[in-house]
Amino acid sequence: MKLNLKTKKFVSFFQNLQKRSSYTEDEDDLIKLKIYRIILFDCFLWRYRTSYLKLVESFLKYQISGDEFAEKLIGMRSRHFDEFNQLALNSKI
Repeated sequence: MKLNLKTKKFVSFFQNLQKRSSYTEDEDDLIKLKIYRIILFDCFLWRYRTSYLKLVESFLKYQISGDEFAEKLIGMRSRHFDEFNQLALNSKI
């Protein structure tokens, strides 16, 4: 995943905050960490927006059933959570 300079600074800030919050119980740091993780995950999911839109479109056009839609959506989200967590662990975000 390529990152521009602004995003790299944001990720670096996030990683430093993550390191710092693991050594402290400062509630402000923990809240910031959770917020930044959510923002990073949203940015990460943006790459897959077309896949999600196609899935919704196929459901709305009655090409797949509600059960099939739910199954595919849960599968996509699970894979994306795993991929994001793996990237975060390897510091490649």
